Amino acid sequence: MTVKDHVAFAFGLLFSLVLLTSFAIGQPKKAAPTLLNGEAADWQVYRANNSSVSAIFPKVPVSAESNDMCNELAGESMTAYSDEVVYELSVFRKGSRMTYPCSNPMKFDARSFARSLVGRRRTGPTIVNEATNGNWSIKQLKWENPGSTRITYVFYDNTNFSWVEATMTFRDRSKVKETEFVSSVKFDKPLGKKIKNGSKAIVGDLLEPGKASDQEVKATDTSPPPPPISMKSSPSTDPDELVVVAKKVPGYTDMARQNQEKGTVVLRVIFQANGMVGKVAVQHGLAYGLTEASIAAAKQIAFLPARKNGHAISTIRTVEYSFTIY
Repeated sequence: MTVKDHVAFAFGLLFSLVLLTSFAIGQPKKAAPTLLNGEAADWQVYRANNSSVSAIFPKVPVSAESNDMCNELAGESMTAYSDEVVYELSVFRKGSRMTYPCSNPMKFDARSFARSLVGRRRTGPTIVNEATNGNWSIKQLKWENPGSTRITYVFYDNTNFSWVEATMTFRDRSKVKETEFVSSVKFDKPLGKKIKNGSKAIVGDLLEPGKASDQEVKATDTSPPPPPISMKSSPSTDPDELVVVAKKVPGYTDMARQNQEKGTVVLRVIFQANGMVGKVAVQHGLAYGLTEASIAAAKQIAFLPARKNGHAISTIRTVEYSFTIY
């Protein structure tokens, strides 16, 4: 299927003119347990909590919500992993407004999408294709980095400036279920069950014989880990390096805020070859539940595993979460 066909197919689905037939879609299964061994792909329909937007995912996705009150921007996302591909569905709309002064407040308007890309460090994409159908526009954006490729289909409502993003991040495009994922996006039908809290962790694939386990990594990796993972870091120039795709920000607990607890939680994390986080060791913790919140967030990191000789391997990295009271 060509890019032009992808766009036409997605638009047809947007207006309920095409039915998805390439997958047998059922109802979401119960939340997957946090297993170090992962699960086989089982494509199901999942729906965002605050809208009727839905799509199919290979595993129970993790969920996240955000509210940038200084920019009146609310967002929610669902993220899952399968076969060295990270699938994301994100919904952005007008959110609440800050009740106290912001340093640079912005209204939710036609510029919100561009500002959002800047805030998420997703500037400079290649526009592969774009089209307009009534009040809706669709763009296919592409980012090429040394270690990964990201493709995002943006469904933009020109009337109220809200938008939906269907994103796939990968190394090998032949592994991406692009047509199935993008064409499954629905906007006006409450399909599937609401994601609610989602999975407690990114669920990886079943570990294959011969791939590194937690124990093997511990035994062979005695050198200090590389600098801490940060979503603000520039992409690595090593095409086989671990690629962090989505890193959830843990929130303050009420007790930590009441007691003015602040600082940085430092974790030593095993990023398994099957695409899910393994064991997490605390190198420096904080009180009042902040360490536990950081561990929970680390379990939900979506990433592409590091590779050696073209094969995914498990690696150890340091992950930091900073807590500051303004």
